[in-house]
Amino acid sequence: MKYIGSCFLALLLFVGCSYPTKHLENLKKINGNIDVNGWDVSQSLNMGAEDFFSLNKICGDTIFHLSFSCFKNDMGTTYYIDDFYKTYKSDGYFYQIALQNSDTLYCFRTKFDVTDNLPEICDIEFFTGKYYFLYKMNSLTWGQQKYFEANRDSLTQIKGDDLRPLPEICDSIESNFILPEETTGFERDDSH
Repeated sequence: MKYIGSCFLALLLFVGCSYPTKHLENLKKINGNIDVNGWDVSQSLNMGAEDFFSLNKICGDTIFHLSFSCFKNDMGTTYYIDDFYKTYKSDGYFYQIALQNSDTLYCFRTKFDVTDNLPEICDIEFFTGKYYFLYKMNSLTWGQQKYFEANRDSLTQIKGDDLRPLPEICDSIESNFILPEETTGFERDDSH
């Protein structure tokens, strides 16, 4: 019985670790920088209609990180790449570069090891993509996030580190949205 349990565990680990490899071919179509081979699974979650994977790969002195989700429905599978970046150390600095095909989403260096945790934003020197990084890390106000979303293509390409804070976009609350009153609770306005 102990032998059967060990075989089952080995089969489960083999199937669990090799499962995302069938998705990597499809991810390569989304981002041509993603290599199909050599990934180690650091995390995988099955949440019903969504599967999430976090993978790492070491190539020499460079660590690649890829996290993605697959959404399954009757129409097929849709992929979303959460993160794809590489990290390496050179001349006393740690560099991190996020890639989307031929675009560099962000590139920075820091004296702090970024393989497990990111340092404070003031300890990071950006070469490009600071606004994208701040957006990705939820470090912008709601209004700044709206501004970034409206101007994503041009803001992602801005180079440098000493950048002004993004302006705020304040969307007006639609007239048919009623705030709850303290005494009566939520009210519905069907007059529109």
